[in-house]
Amino acid sequence: MPLLKSLLIDNKIQIHIWEIDETLFSLKKLVSLSSEQKKVFQTRKSLIKKKQYLASRRLMEMFSINDIYGVFDISSFE
Repeated sequence: MPLLKSLLIDNKIQIHIWEIDETLFSLKKLVSLSSEQKKVFQTRKSLIKKKQYLASRRLMEMFSINDIYGVFDISSFE
């Protein structure tokens, strides 16, 4: 999952642009999902949505962004 560009706007805002070129299987190996995250993942129907969910969780791990309930947690920036 090559990171194409990162922008640091200020100490609270980061923008990361990446390309998802992995298979679903390889993305699953890169991310350790909590039980709540697994529930959210199972609601994704299409292959691309599943890959997007896993890729975004991988990036959130890489940049130490909290994702407790399977969705973005804004409190990690407060």
